[in-house]
Amino acid sequence: MTDFPRLTYSEVVYFLADKFVSQRSGIVNYEKHPSGQKISVKPLSQKMVMSAVAFLIDNGFISLSIKDIKKLFIFPGKDVFAKRLKEPTPDLSGIEAILLQNIKEETNLEKAVYYLLDNDETSPWGQIIRISKNSLAAKGYLNVTEEKKLILKVRNYSLNNSKMNEVSSFTEKVNSSLIQLSNDKDLFNMIDKAVAKGMAARVEQTDTSD
Repeated sequence: MTDFPRLTYSEVVYFLADKFVSQRSGIVNYEKHPSGQKISVKPLSQKMVMSAVAFLIDNGFISLSIKDIKKLFIFPGKDVFAKRLKEPTPDLSGIEAILLQNIKEETNLEKAVYYLLDNDETSPWGQIIRISKNSLAAKGYLNVTEEKKLILKVRNYSLNNSKMNEVSSFTEKVNSSLIQLSNDKDLFNMIDKAVAKGMAARVEQTDTSD
């Protein structure tokens, strides 16, 4: 790809989340999307991070490989590792930017996903979604207003509809990239598992010592 795209794949997936993710949640663990939909955070964050991995591959930032490992220092197993091929560019944003920062010479992909967040969270999936949500707002693809509720300021987001055609033009590229990645079923399944485990490992543990 010669011209660096204006949007990363994770940003496209978030902006058009109702097109990429079918699961809805009306009670808990949902993202109140600027489109008005309440989208389940786990499948949305999974699709966003998977898309971020695909973006980094497509744009020559990383390569992936499956390597033999020892689990618990004894049992043989396999894991997916990422290798950085070039340094980040100033244009890189969203989940992709932080993920690439976490990838060095040879980095376990699950660990790179784990360090998308600095701390454990009650909902790491929602916090990871927020990374690309904030970058979209910074680029002007989301409108942001602040509303004061009691002592708190609440940020409300809405889609910048003037950007809809531009973002929609990336949909086929994102989908085809994920399809291409899935052609290697073993690798794709390991990426999917690494992403899910990396995010889930960030769930804040409840103190049960009392």
